[in-house]
Amino acid sequence: MKLCFLSASSSRSIVLFSVSILLIFGCSSTDAVIRLPENMTIPAVLVFGDSIVDQGNNNGLVATLAKSNFPPYGQDFMGGLPTGRMIWGAEAKPNGLKSRPGFSSIKGDAEELGIKELLPAYLDPNLQAADLLTGVSFASGGVGFDPQTAQVAACYSFDDELKMFREYIGKIKGTVGEDRANFVITNSLYFVVAGSDDLANTYFTLGIRKLQYDINSYTDFMARSACDFVKEVYALGAKRIAFFGTPPIGCLPSQRTLAGGPTRACAENYNQAAKLYNTKVKAALSSLSNSLDDAQVRIVYIDIYNPLLGLIQNYGKYGFSFADKGCCGSGKIESAVTCNKLSGVCSDDSKYLFWDSYHPTERAYQVIVDMILQKYINDFLSSTDAVIRLPENITIPAVLVFGDSIVDQGNNNKLIATLAKSNFPPYGKDFMGGIPTGRFCNGKTPPDLLAEELGVKELVPAYLDPNLQAADLLTGVSFASGGTGFDPQTAQIAACFSLDDQLKMFRGYIGKIEGIVGEDRANFVLTNSLYFVVAGSDDLANTYFGLGIRKLQYDINSYTDFMVRSACDFVKEVYALGAKRIAYFGTPPIGCLPSQRTLAGGGTRECAENYNQAAKLYNTKIKSALSSLSNSLNDAQVRIVYIDIYNPLFTLIQNHGKYGFSIADTGCCGSGKIEAAVLCNKFSSADAVIRLPENVTLPALLVFGDSIVDQGNNNKLNAAFAKSNFPPYGKDFMGGIPTGRFCNGKTPPDLIVEELGIKELVPAYLDPNLQAADLLTGVSFASGGTGFDPLTAKITEVYALGAKRIAFFGTPPIGCLPSQRTLAGGRTRVCAEKYNQAAKLYNTKIKAALSSLSDSLNDAQVRIVYIDIYNPLYALIQNHEKYGFSIADKGCCGSGKIEFALLLKLPSSSSSIVYLCVFLLLRLYIAMAVIRLPHNVTIPAVIMFGDSIVDTGNNNNLKTIFKVNYPPYGKDFIGGVPTGRFSNGKVPSDLLVEELGIKELLPAYLDPNLQIQDLSTGVNFASGGAGFDPLTSELASVISLSDQLDLFKEYLAKLKGVVGEARTSVILANSLYVVVAGANDITNTYFSNPLRKLHFDVPSYTDLMVTSASSFVQDLYGLGARRIGVFGIPPIGCVPSQRTLGGGPQRDCVEKYNEAARLFNTKLSLRLNSFNCNLPLARIVYIDAYDLPLDLLRNPDKYGFEIGNKGCCGTGVVEVAFLCSYTCANVSEYVFWDSFHLTEKAYKIMVHQIAEKYISSFF
Repeated sequence: MKLCFLSASSSRSIVLFSVSILLIFGCSSTDAVIRLPENMTIPAVLVFGDSIVDQGNNNGLVATLAKSNFPPYGQDFMGGLPTGRMIWGAEAKPNGLKSRPGFSSIKGDAEELGIKELLPAYLDPNLQAADLLTGVSFASGGVGFDPQTAQVAACYSFDDELKMFREYIGKIKGTVGEDRANFVITNSLYFVVAGSDDLANTYFTLGIRKLQYDINSYTDFMARSACDFVKEVYALGAKRIAFFGTPPIGCLPSQRTLAGGPTRACAENYNQAAKLYNTKVKAALSSLSNSLDDAQVRIVYIDIYNPLLGLIQNYGKYGFSFADKGCCGSGKIESAVTCNKLSGVCSDDSKYLFWDSYHPTERAYQVIVDMILQKYINDFLSSTDAVIRLPENITIPAVLVFGDSIVDQGNNNKLIATLAKSNFPPYGKDFMGGIPTGRFCNGKTPPDLLAEELGVKELVPAYLDPNLQAADLLTGVSFASGGTGFDPQTAQIAACFSLDDQLKMFRGYIGKIEGIVGEDRANFVLTNSLYFVVAGSDDLANTYFGLGIRKLQYDINSYTDFMVRSACDFVKEVYALGAKRIAYFGTPPIGCLPSQRTLAGGGTRECAENYNQAAKLYNTKIKSALSSLSNSLNDAQVRIVYIDIYNPLFTLIQNHGKYGFSIADTGCCGSGKIEAAVLCNKFSSADAVIRLPENVTLPALLVFGDSIVDQGNNNKLNAAFAKSNFPPYGKDFMGGIPTGRFCNGKTPPDLIVEELGIKELVPAYLDPNLQAADLLTGVSFASGGTGFDPLTAKITEVYALGAKRIAFFGTPPIGCLPSQRTLAGGRTRVCAEKYNQAAKLYNTKIKAALSSLSDSLNDAQVRIVYIDIYNPLYALIQNHEKYGFSIADKGCCGSGKIEFALLLKLPSSSSSIVYLCVFLLLRLYIAMAVIRLPHNVTIPAVIMFGDSIVDTGNNNNLKTIFKVNYPPYGKDFIGGVPTGRFSNGKVPSDLLVEELGIKELLPAYLDPNLQIQDLSTGVNFASGGAGFDPLTSELASVISLSDQLDLFKEYLAKLKGVVGEARTSVILANSLYVVVAGANDITNTYFSNPLRKLHFDVPSYTDLMVTSASSFVQDLYGLGARRIGVFGIPPIGCVPSQRTLGGGPQRDCVEKYNEAARLFNTKLSLRLNSFNCNLPLARIVYIDAYDLPLDLLRNPDKYGFEIGNKGCCGTGVVEVAFLCSYTCANVSEYVFWDSFHLTEKAYKIMVHQIAEKYISSFF
């Protein structure tokens, strides 16, 4: 048994790399990005048409409604900006597609062809000269081939688009000269996309043309106009013209609503008109192409009707949930101006085929574009197709596969005794619909990819698939079984199907196809099919090396002989049954598989060389033996081809970066070092499971409490009304069964144990089906409706019984629960403030009491942690839309205003709110203890100044590139919301206040949702891009340190207004002030910009910085601050971006940057120490932020990381801020989030150690 070591993309690369395939078929392959022939270039993509391909040309048209330069359009575009593209932006990687920001259908083509990422509008005011040479869009939303269509829409007509094109030609001639301009014009790819608006709007909806034309004559008119336009484009120099037909417009959501009747069926008359037009224009374009008598011209008709109709009719197959309505508004009629920020959008746009009622989503566009490019690109280039081209007299009717887990498509699913199966998540996460099918991979496997490349079919099913169709038998199946080998002992150990069993299946298969198509056709299929044999790895890795069973009988030389004999016997059997074309895959470099590195690669997990040597020995022998066998058969039809998989995969592993991979020594699942099959499950995912410190274990979760955590203990209480073991409770639980949990699904105990990787569900202690094993991993004793009296005594009892780690949840804002709004919130059902005040009063008292209790126990092991649930839940209720909820003042059940259990007036929760509780508990309180302050010391607030390291969102509304209030930033923050923090989650500002037990998050002072109570516990004035040098902030267009001081003065005035002057003075004197800056001065202003180098060398520039820092600290002291911590500069020469820009080919740390940082730090430390002697009551502390990060980068594994020289975002070597568009699979392996900022996990380690080291210096 071994894990699938090839992803869908790498499987394709390896499979097609095989020289033997080329020998059999004499053809080449393509990559994920379209590969052009060596003598072919496409310098630019130029686009004409309507809203499908309008990139923003209509933005400046005042009179038109056909524009979309406003929210929610572009909501997932770079920075969340509406650009005029009539889609929403980028989607969340379904089915293995990369997230592609700002994608529109033509942008996808430009990107697939490797030209550039975004295709700009020709009328974009920010258009660069370089963009002209690589392509633009002249398209205008609302246009059509009928001139009346553009007039109705008040948009640019096709004549206008041609004028722009002529102007464009003049511009590029002026830029690069006439010869190069002619080359660009001749060799570019032109797209024409229009016709839908003519039919849908001008003819059917408005009926303007119905007075003059019936549909037959109107489509004639459209076809003539379209051909005239193409002739004009050709006359201006275009040679490669892709003309898109009209889609099934009757199935667009808007047309279903307008013309589909009460059931909103597809409007058939619209679709018939589209098909009629398509037939005519296709024939007309063919005639035009022939009439031009130009060998260079390629006018290609693109059929968009059938692919989109297939997508609409089979949307579930492609992972969509909705195809009859859009994501925007009701989804039934809204488009352009009617889809706006007031209309709302769906919560998960990846489920929708349409964005608004007229335009597909990016995800749908991507599916369609992939189909189109694969099908049509050859027509432009006179080159080989994306699918392997066979010689004209050769056919491959079917693909038939034997072997192990690499090619098992699900045959092991029904084997009860085997562990070698994968029909459960996360396997199949990127397969169609995200369904685990038994394939040992995240998506497709080599049989699928080969069948697809050969044009046989898209997927090769398992022979034992219960849903197997008769048609599948004729085009190929897989008999493979994960865990098998040529040694019969291998299959016995794995309890899987042996190769003998697979031969029996094959014989059964032959009988079946003879019954379907007769003996003659069956013989044709058998003779001409392509057979794959993939096995041997499990024999060596498991049976010989892993378990050592065969070592008692064989040395490696004799064992490989035994394997070769068995393999040849198998091939002879397959041949005897009619196979002629047999591709035999050698054994890969098994010693370099992650599992074998772990088991046999030593402490550094190197490739296990003895495993690799054995694989090479076997491969040499089997290759020779197969050649001899082929010759001995004396059959002119037979082709037994040995496929070398060892060298291509070894090259891929050794040079993975060259092929676009970041990690090759670990897998994506779990730790990636050992997990395969049953060990790779939904609990092994590094993203899902909370990582505890290495020396910490949590064997069980034990729960006490009320209905929030009652898992069913009340079920048997006859007298109790506080139970919920009846529908609709549990409607979203496994099987929709009510279990007594007071929720629609799982509750906090379940979610906590799942996050911790303990188990999936926490059972009730009184569950009659409780298993002994459950006792060891945790149960719930909770009972809905219960309470504490006296509380502290109960906690003491739990402690006395042996508990050490006790998480105590405070009371939520009960006045805002729907039932209490109804009972005590008046006619408008506002939050019942007296209830909330009581909850806050209780929380304050219990928090203090628990702290005293913890101290009094005098037990170093004890951790009694108060969990603040009030503020997070209150924030969630007040800002529910921010977290993707529509309704927060009533529940889902009944009217939602009073119902609970049997109408009992007790608080309940939704699973999403529950999950927030769980998230807070695990993320905030489990990993590290809160810093304990001396008994007579308090820190009422933390006030933060500085740059992006600590900025929590002040830059969000500035016109600067130094902001990150868009995905993927914040992907691991509460709710996955990007807040302006320069990390995947929390930043040092948050982690420090959390360490000190003040609050969970330090809000940005300029946050529009800042609460008045936050002023007294601290705010953040930091601004990403700022520095001690005033020029640094000016260059970045951000808030300078002097501006931050001005904001602080404004804050002081507000604080006095809230708590009074006396309390403000106390807060000022006792708060902790933190300053984090300097890195941008050195990296950006000094080294990257010549302005300061003209006046300063490094010593004098660091003097300037220190003087500025000192002045800032003195100003802060003058305003009342006394406890001031100033961070030194980290080893900035070792951050990924600086390694890339200045570290040479090896990306070493840039020593001159680090030397400058150390010089500044030394000077700053001396200057700050002098202040403590001269400024009364001052506690000004220099905080070393150089040494710990340097150790973290040099020894990432020491701190639980794997990668310290690049970030998780993008390639990790240069991306930061708006360049950060996609992320790694497992952020917990990375020290850096982007190329400049650390991950939350790394920040947490750094903040904890710094707080422990320096906190006493402030008192």
